[in-house]
Amino acid sequence: MAEQKLNIRQTKDNTLFYIDGELQFSSEDEHIYHEMLVHPGAAVVNRRVSPSWRALILGGGDGLALREILKYRRCVSADLADHDPDVIDHAKTTFSQLNCNAFDDTRVSVFTEDAESYLKRSHDVYDLIISDFTFPNTPETARLFTTDFFVQIRERLSEGGVFSMNAVSPTQHSTAYQAIFNTLKNANLHPYPLCFSIPSFMRHGYGQWGFFFGSPKMIELSELKCRGRGVKTRFIRKKHLLESLNLTIEPSDAIIRTPSDLLNLLGVPIPLNVSSAQIDRDWVVRLINILRSMDIEQLFDEVNRRLDQLSESLQEQFRYLRRELPTLLKEQVINIERAGQVLSVLMLIIISVNLLYPDNLYAKGYSSSSSSGSGFSFMSQEKPTPFHSKVLQAASLAYIVNMQGKTYTRKSVLVEKDKSEEDSGDASEEELFYAVSDDIFLTPSGRVYLAPARFAPYYYRMRPESFTLIREIYSTPIISTMPDNDTVYLLITNLAAQMKAVEKTIADYEKWSAWTAPLQYVSESIRKESVEIGNLKKIRNALKIAFSRFMRYRPVKLPEPRPQRVAPGIYQDNNGNTLLWLAENQWKHDIPDDAKEFVSKALMSAPKTPPDNILLMQQMMEKQLLDMNK
Repeated sequence: MAEQKLNIRQTKDNTLFYIDGELQFSSEDEHIYHEMLVHPGAAVVNRRVSPSWRALILGGGDGLALREILKYRRCVSADLADHDPDVIDHAKTTFSQLNCNAFDDTRVSVFTEDAESYLKRSHDVYDLIISDFTFPNTPETARLFTTDFFVQIRERLSEGGVFSMNAVSPTQHSTAYQAIFNTLKNANLHPYPLCFSIPSFMRHGYGQWGFFFGSPKMIELSELKCRGRGVKTRFIRKKHLLESLNLTIEPSDAIIRTPSDLLNLLGVPIPLNVSSAQIDRDWVVRLINILRSMDIEQLFDEVNRRLDQLSESLQEQFRYLRRELPTLLKEQVINIERAGQVLSVLMLIIISVNLLYPDNLYAKGYSSSSSSGSGFSFMSQEKPTPFHSKVLQAASLAYIVNMQGKTYTRKSVLVEKDKSEEDSGDASEEELFYAVSDDIFLTPSGRVYLAPARFAPYYYRMRPESFTLIREIYSTPIISTMPDNDTVYLLITNLAAQMKAVEKTIADYEKWSAWTAPLQYVSESIRKESVEIGNLKKIRNALKIAFSRFMRYRPVKLPEPRPQRVAPGIYQDNNGNTLLWLAENQWKHDIPDDAKEFVSKALMSAPKTPPDNILLMQQMMEKQLLDMNK
């Protein structure tokens, strides 16, 4: 595998470990991740296998999953195979206190090699196998989620053995998560899905995190335990296991047979530096599986209807194809040398795609009502679909973007500790990345900020229960006020509409991607579109989180006579006196010194909103919230 870039950030109270820029763990909550990864499966093994059992960890070179396994006294040996010696060195030094010096345990054997080569070299059988790999964003890492790999795992498990694995986020990458479930099931590992919130992952915009555990021998509900008897854990309890199991897997036929299958579902571009043999294999496997899922006779019939429009040479090739293709699709072992025939079939499918699935021509972001007399429709550049933007085709977004592709300058905002959110933590910073409107912005974790240009350098952190005024660069909030009805109404209305729009855009794009994914090897534009799907899914996740938080909002009522609104939480009475409506539902006449500059700025730039309009807006919002709750 390619060399990884490791980065360790240490503070007085926390250690954060990154590989290639992606967070692997934060010491403040890594126990949640590793307890969810290890204990549900280990508890089953501890009940099934006696008097002793053996464990294997693939990846997990930091030693934190190993620490959890070693809590089981009946585990007599624990082997660990990780390809990166630097990670293992850090585990024995930098992380030794975190992993409780796990590598010093006499039961532990360490192998510095990648998971696939270890499984091929070793013929040992294990009762518990844990895979703890990095996020699968390359062909090498995605290969560890394919049918072939899971079959190798099954062959190394004892009769009642259990396989537990770190997967991807069900909220950020639902289709990929479902495909991993299907692939485990296809390998006869009878998986259970697990999903839980890890605060540091949520703050990094990764969404809720997903795991799986399963066995060649079906795990009965009566066997499910949160941990083994006598094993001490910091986090996992019965209620946490039940919560994490409460996850619905939507029906799907997707199975990960090649690395590119998973990379496509994750919206990760496939690099060009892969071997030609791998390109051939991935291409052929994908095409054959697509063709197997289609009604080939319908395809033949549709092409045959226009056969007279083709040249004699093409007609002859089509007749040959009609003879040979059904035989090719029935073959259990795919012959790579026949790739030329399959590629010819693909070309016919691309030509005929609009006959079978007209929407695919619109999936790249444009719509048109016109079509030619021959039955083929062509794309129009007149009506761009919302969210289709070249800005979103960059792996790292350089700007804040809205649904029309308009860009705004990126900005870091303060993130406070918030008991009402699952991903609570100490004050830190997060970047805005999506604009709900010209004034309202989201972070990847779904936090909402009000930052009109007229307020700069001030902005509000929006919550259903309060708005918090903050000054750029400063690390301490100024004041917290009651929420503003007008702004929340605008937010909820936009969130509801934009969630529907982004869902449709992603669905359309995935139709298109199902056909074009193999071209990522040779087409830069297709690779960029895969990146765009990934960014759209991040936007969708942020919209959903924000919407779920503000659904509990209820409009606040101003006292009579109604004061004039200047800015959220700042009003003027009929005598021109400035009032603050604080989050505790208290009115304050004295303006704090650190808020005076903002109040003066707000008074100078405040739009004049008649009180009757405020009342009308409140009534509209109450009806909107009632309709949404229904």
